[in-house]
Amino acid sequence: MRSMPAPNSVGSAPQDPALRLFPVPGTALFFFRNARVLGADGVVISPDNRVFAEFTYVDEPGGIDSHSVFRRRRFPRSRPLPGWYATLCYPSSSAYYHWIVESLPRLRLLEPHLAALDGVFVPGYMASSMRESLLMLGVRESQLIPLDMSSHFAPQHLLVPKYCAGLDIPDWVPRYLRDKVFAGRPPCVPNRRVYVSRADTGRRRVTNEKALVPILERWGFEIVRPRDLGFAEQAELFRACRVVVGATGAGLANAIFCQPGAALLTLQPSAEVGPHVFYSLAGAAGLEYWDLAGHPTENAGDCAPEHADFEVDPVALEQTIAAILHGSKEPLRE
Repeated sequence: MRSMPAPNSVGSAPQDPALRLFPVPGTALFFFRNARVLGADGVVISPDNRVFAEFTYVDEPGGIDSHSVFRRRRFPRSRPLPGWYATLCYPSSSAYYHWIVESLPRLRLLEPHLAALDGVFVPGYMASSMRESLLMLGVRESQLIPLDMSSHFAPQHLLVPKYCAGLDIPDWVPRYLRDKVFAGRPPCVPNRRVYVSRADTGRRRVTNEKALVPILERWGFEIVRPRDLGFAEQAELFRACRVVVGATGAGLANAIFCQPGAALLTLQPSAEVGPHVFYSLAGAAGLEYWDLAGHPTENAGDCAPEHADFEVDPVALEQTIAAILHGSKEPLRE
């Protein structure tokens, strides 16, 4: 269990310093002989045709009983694989945030066995930065076995790291990733200020971003689009940050590489959304967490509230940046 202070915001009332408690999930490594790995999500099926709730993540309501594997009418013929294998796949593992926070950390459990593995099951679609991350953490290109909907493998020996993050990120996850990615790198002074733009995405965009850019630049912020950078470049950029600002989304997953004490300001579609998963990430990574609620735009009714495009009040943004950099939560006087 981890306690965390309430999110910081300008003009907020004093809060209990340990207002929120997060249950920190445990993890484990499971071993199977003659199991099967099915579909794009890499569902693990035991030799006696069981699916295990302990490590099978279900990305839909209803729990393990609602898993899509139970709705498939037929499976493709399985392909036997002699040797030793492991899996990093689960629903959403092809999305960058979930890959960084939930898939890569599983390699910590596989480290003692990684060199001996004949293959590692990975998402069928991986951005180049995701593939780069695997190679940096010791997986060989020749070990990668991409999965898709028609995949059905029967490895002789299979290692399955238990799902270990989700909404409540354990403290060891950021420590592990920093230690692996920055091993042998010289110390870095965190003095950069970065705004992560989502202008080129399909949802949760800040619609008045052009009006905010002059404010951000006046405070020394760089405007970045992480997807334009390789994995190592993204990690090094965030490692050098003193302050990171951006709408909640995949690019902010890189805040896990920020050094403890850096500040993370998340912009959200509305106050109704509440603290995001990045609140948990900030707590695990030792970051100072701030949030600022915006106002959904007219088309917000077309999607879930947490995915809506929204506007951010320029005055509120500047007040919050000033509070982060100058240590006062009192609104600026005009």
